[in-house]
Amino acid sequence: MELIEIKIGDETLKIKKLTAYQTSKLIGPGSRDLADIHVEMILASVVEPKLKRDEVLNWDEDKYFTMVQELERVNEKGIRALGNYMRSSAPSL
Repeated sequence: MELIEIKIGDETLKIKKLTAYQTSKLIGPGSRDLADIHVEMILASVVEPKLKRDEVLNWDEDKYFTMVQELERVNEKGIRALGNYMRSSAPSL
């Protein structure tokens, strides 16, 4: 597993690119809140330091959204493919 270093402010975090399975699991069953998806993506991706959910929930907006943007960039292909799949499998109105 190749780790990618991301620097946010004065902190360096090591992340991993999510597998297709992990990306799909972020959506979970039914409708999920985007904030919950983001937190789960952070927890699944950050390898060092090991994070707890409560820590991430208390991050300031700068750190939180910078991390979300970085993880979306790293996992862009899987996220895009999953979005296309979700749109194509949605029932027609």
